[in-house]
Amino acid sequence: MWKALTSQTPEGARNNALLQQIAQDVDQFNYPGNGLYSGNLGKALFYIFYGVYRSDETYVDKGLGVLEYIIQSTSEDEFPQMTFSNGLSGLAHALLMLREADLLELSDEDLGQFDMVLAGAVQYYHREGNFDFLHGLTGCAAYFARRAQAFGPDETSIQVIGETIGYLEGITVKAAIGSYPVTRITFGDIHFQGINFGLAHGMPSFIFLLLQAHRAGIEEERSRHLIYEYIDFMLSRTNSMPGSPSYFPTAIPLRAEDYEGDLSTSRIAWCYGDLGAGMVLLQVATHFKDRALFEKAEEILLFQATRQDPSMDESGLCHGTSGLMHMFNRLFQMTGNNTFKTAAEYWQEETYKLAIHAGNHSGLQTPDWKTKQPQPDGSLLTGVAGTGLTLMAMNSDLMPYWDQLLLIS
Repeated sequence: MWKALTSQTPEGARNNALLQQIAQDVDQFNYPGNGLYSGNLGKALFYIFYGVYRSDETYVDKGLGVLEYIIQSTSEDEFPQMTFSNGLSGLAHALLMLREADLLELSDEDLGQFDMVLAGAVQYYHREGNFDFLHGLTGCAAYFARRAQAFGPDETSIQVIGETIGYLEGITVKAAIGSYPVTRITFGDIHFQGINFGLAHGMPSFIFLLLQAHRAGIEEERSRHLIYEYIDFMLSRTNSMPGSPSYFPTAIPLRAEDYEGDLSTSRIAWCYGDLGAGMVLLQVATHFKDRALFEKAEEILLFQATRQDPSMDESGLCHGTSGLMHMFNRLFQMTGNNTFKTAAEYWQEETYKLAIHAGNHSGLQTPDWKTKQPQPDGSLLTGVAGTGLTLMAMNSDLMPYWDQLLLIS
């Protein structure tokens, strides 16, 4: 059940006005490719959910038309991308999500085109040593867990998930408390081996994948064991420094000399930091009815609910104000704790403050990662399509099924 926070308030009216402007921005933005996070698939999802929100079949049909084009284009592509962020895995996850939301008819047979390719992708990314959820192995493997939840475990899903857990076990190192996976970490032009605490690319996303496997009834004993090994290690490495802005570090290099910057704390964002990691811990605690873990996760998340960042200059889901607004909204819906509601409302107001730029209808733009100059951005992950979805979730009683694609539900 989902409860609207702003539907009958002045903020609700502001949300609706901003949503109309965002819809115009989405119409006019030239999307680079058909991917989930930066391409036309994000556009399709915005249209579909905006149409449901407005009870306007025109937008729903518009979104389904874009989706049909994406599926057709993908089927004709001899060498499609395979990743979760902008490839076949992301498309397959989105189709399963729309089916769960009763917005798309989808059969077991319809998914056949994805199975062989994504099973091969898991093996390919393993050979490459690429375990990244957004851009590698674990995001492709997660499709098979979601598929099994929807249609029951089949031979391929069972095999791929079993192999994937084996691959994770192969990069996992036993520590004094718990265990940790060692992966390649990239910050800008710097690459090193280490322990990544971020949801987008690190250990929390592996926990999310293992949780989906357990929910699907695949490799339940092995998945639960590895989940708790990782969680025990994470909780053993929380910051003890007075005044630290976070419980978790960003990452731990295996060799200190590999990265000169300070990674001992983390930002407030979806991609890295306590918020994304804590939301995965909360999902684990809820699934396993683990009261002690639930209370620890809530403690971590409540600490972030009091955190502010006046320097935040973007509004997108990944590391912007609307992403924080939605995560705190989701946490309020999960826990009923009004501190999360207050935090969601705070970040909603911060989102309004960023709608100031010339050159598009909404005034919401994203700083270019090189020049830092604000640019129109229609994407799901960093742009107005994602921000629009969060505003709908503030105003509506409709369940935001789309946030499965952020690993937070």
